[in-house]
Amino acid sequence: MEIDSLDWIKSFKSISEKKMEKFARYGIMTLTVTNLKRILADPSYTLSDDGVLENMCRSRFYADLFVRHFICYLDSVVEETQDRETGRLRSRTEHFDLRRRNLGMVPSMDFVCIQFHLSDDMIDQEVIQRMTITTTDLIGIANDIYSYNVEQAGGQKCVVCNLVDVVLRERGRGVQDAMDIIEKMYRDLFLSLVDDYNNFPTFKDAEQDRVLKEYALGMLD
Repeated sequence: MEIDSLDWIKSFKSISEKKMEKFARYGIMTLTVTNLKRILADPSYTLSDDGVLENMCRSRFYADLFVRHFICYLDSVVEETQDRETGRLRSRTEHFDLRRRNLGMVPSMDFVCIQFHLSDDMIDQEVIQRMTITTTDLIGIANDIYSYNVEQAGGQKCVVCNLVDVVLRERGRGVQDAMDIIEKMYRDLFLSLVDDYNNFPTFKDAEQDRVLKEYALGMLD
């Protein structure tokens, strides 16, 4: 099942081979409904080929965390849909508030958290929270830059829910000016992410430090 599913995803050629390898590494495609139902009914049930989702369902903490984050993501998608239907134009602050939720980054990171066995306290570390927000903003900015021309080419006079449009409305100096501003914004955010990693604090014990450092490194990858 996993091989067939991964081959199907690869057939769309939507992501590079390198990124596909990372996607496959987390075992996201190993989930089967039968396994999931069994594990939810009996957390002690084990399999020889457990994947990340099976492990997540076995842990009440991670299951609740994922459901909470995924519901937040679904609610944000509804918000974006309403914005597009009504033509609501958000400020820069409002745009980032929505973008951090509708990218699906937070529930996606839950798959990674379980691989590192991160506890609630570890996830809530100030520097981890800050790096997570910064990483999400970087992904959102890149996504908006890539999608701006696509949406504009589709005949939209005003590209709602896109940072390029937000900056254009703020400054009124054309697309290139907006791109220059966004480029600086992206560079500053990336440098702050690197700075957080280079000055990563130490915590309770060596093993916790090692795990958190590896997790933080993944955000830079």
